[in-house]
Amino acid sequence: MRITFRDLKQNKFAIDVEPTDLVSTVKEKIHAEKGEDFNSKLLKLIYSGKILKDDEKVETYKIEEKGFVVCMVNKPKASSSAVPETPARPATSTPAAPAAPSHPSGSTTASAAVAPPATPSPAGAQAATSGQGLNDNSMAMD
Repeated sequence: MRITFRDLKQNKFAIDVEPTDLVSTVKEKIHAEKGEDFNSKLLKLIYSGKILKDDEKVETYKIEEKGFVVCMVNKPKASSSAVPETPARPATSTPAAPAAPSHPSGSTTASAAVAPPATPSPAGAQAATSGQGLNDNSMAMD
């Protein structure tokens, strides 16, 4: 079968392929016909919005001869052994978390245990706990 390809510059070309050919074989045929600009390792073929997988056969995608396959060439990636341009800083250079605010020595522990609560208690509760005001009927309802 003859498949029409279109690159990203809208140039069209056609290649004869067998339905049983793997997509990777089709990429090699494109590379052989179009040259180094279409390196088979950097090539992505897209048909009907799907990227064709190298290990699949052409017939899997039901490509019609009247349709076309988009042929996209990726830019070559830098080799994985290359050193990054800005290397990560060592962990020792990372600043430590800020220390807790310092208080005068000894005052925080002792005063925290003795300090009155931040919200005042009702006056009746204080009077009941101190033993005073138990017989005060000034506010009693008769």
